[in-house]
Amino acid sequence: MEQMFDSLKTLIDSELPKAAAAVGEPESKVSRAVPAILSGILAKLTNKGATASVESALREGEKTPILTQLDTIFGGKASREQEAVGNKLIQAIMGGKAGEFTAAISNYSGVSQSSSNKLTAMVSTVVAGFLGNQLSTGNTKAFNLLGDLRKEKSHFAAKIPSGVQSALGLSNQYIFDSNTKQNKKGGLLVWLTLSVALVLLLVFGINS
Repeated sequence: MEQMFDSLKTLIDSELPKAAAAVGEPESKVSRAVPAILSGILAKLTNKGATASVESALREGEKTPILTQLDTIFGGKASREQEAVGNKLIQAIMGGKAGEFTAAISNYSGVSQSSSNKLTAMVSTVVAGFLGNQLSTGNTKAFNLLGDLRKEKSHFAAKIPSGVQSALGLSNQYIFDSNTKQNKKGGLLVWLTLSVALVLLLVFGINS
């Protein structure tokens, strides 16, 4: 089963040219900004947890036509209803710190503050729609859904630039734990590869 982060990234990546045109920025800068925005939102979600305001935002995302209208959203023509869903999610996880987040994205990627605000609105709307859809199709609760997303933390937390991490109020321990988990997986794979190689060497050595 494809991970939620990978599914979201695939959905969003295909819309980057439209988003760049909509905000009037070079695609190279938008391609730098958007992954940091996505990773930051998911990290803050997993850090915040399934509060009442988070669950409410995701339920709104479930009821609002979003995933079928990505062209419209990334084309800068989202409806008020769609924009409200994204804003509700951002407020639920960042509160009054949203401006610091978009400023950090601007500094990191080179897009203007205005463009950073617009791109964050686009991505947050799609995240709310996607996760809301997961709640519906999986017949689950926000607590369980975010628990599953938290298991993917090592895939997106490490992609958050340090300045963005600071703006989000994420501790170094949060990032360290994510990197450690990823490194452990990599270490296990190396160990298994070496073990198989050693067994094959012994078998062929004996046969020769």
